[in-house]
Amino acid sequence: MVVGGGKIALRKARAMIECGARLDVTAPVMCAELAALARKHKITVRRRKFRVSDLAGKELVFCATNNEELNRKVGTLCRRKKIWANIVDRPALCGFIVPSVM
Repeated sequence: MVVGGGKIALRKARAMIECGARLDVTAPVMCAELAALARKHKITVRRRKFRVSDLAGKELVFCATNNEELNRKVGTLCRRKKIWANIVDRPALCGFIVPSVM
């Protein structure tokens, strides 16, 4: 799952798709490229705010928002539910981190 609809969320989504992931993306607003991936049935989108119920059945979550409160909330919920989570650029909130790709 990816929480967020901007360019960083897009980068995470593309990387997950390349690995064969079935991916849900949740955000009230999405960049054009994420919308295009949805039209091509590469991802499932929820154009709305994140809900706790969105985590049901998830094993891996990337949170890529500019909302610090939401980032903390997703990180905390994932820890409680024992879901691997990467809160982009917030290592202290992460259950795992990923290296930079050049």
